[in-house]
Amino acid sequence: MASRLAEIRRYLGVADGGLDSLIESCQAELDTLARPRSLSRVVLPAEHGDLCQGQDIARHLEGAVLWVLMAATLGEEVDRRIDRYQVSDLTRGLVLNACATASIEALCQRLEEDVREAGVAKNLFLGPRYSPGYGDYPLAVQPRLLQTLEAGRRLGLMCTKSFFLTPKKSVTALAPLNRTPTPTPASCDGCSQNHNCPYRGRR
Repeated sequence: MASRLAEIRRYLGVADGGLDSLIESCQAELDTLARPRSLSRVVLPAEHGDLCQGQDIARHLEGAVLWVLMAATLGEEVDRRIDRYQVSDLTRGLVLNACATASIEALCQRLEEDVREAGVAKNLFLGPRYSPGYGDYPLAVQPRLLQTLEAGRRLGLMCTKSFFLTPKKSVTALAPLNRTPTPTPASCDGCSQNHNCPYRGRR
C-alpha cells in the first residue's frame, strides 16, 4: 500500500500525509466497488493500419513486428460513486477519484506484464503503451479500437459521441512488440508529453 499511497498523493498534488487516513478509507471503499477487467489482442500492423493515425503514434509503433491492443476498466459503479460524492462530499470525491486513477493504472500495468511475459516467450519485447489523446493520436480512433477488441461485449466498455470512454475509469491503448527492447526514457525530458504533464516535477 505504501507505493500506492505515494502515487495517490501525487495525483492529488499533496506531499505530506495529511490525507492518508481519508485515502485509506477511500481505497477500501473503492475495493468494494470496482469490478476490474481487462483484455488484450495481438494484431498484424498490415491488417490494422487504420489504428495508426498521427505522427506520434506512427513513430511509437515504427518497426514493430506486431501491435498489442489493450483495454481495461474498473466498471461503472466507480463512476456512479465518484459522481455522487462530487455533489455530497467534494473532498472525498476527489480522493476517491485519485484512488481510482491509481487503481486503473495498476490494472494496466498488470495487463502489460502478462503481455510482456507472453512476448518474451516468442523472443519479442513489449514497448510502452500509447493511448488515444496522447500527443496527436486522436480520440476519434476509440470506436475502431473498441470494435477491434470487442470491448463493448467483453468488458461493457464503450465511448461517447465525443469519443470519451465510458465507464470513465477505463483505458485503451496500443503498444508495439519489437524484436529488440525499447529504451525507456530516463527522465521527463524523454517523454513526448513533458510539455503538458500535470505530474512533471512531482517525483
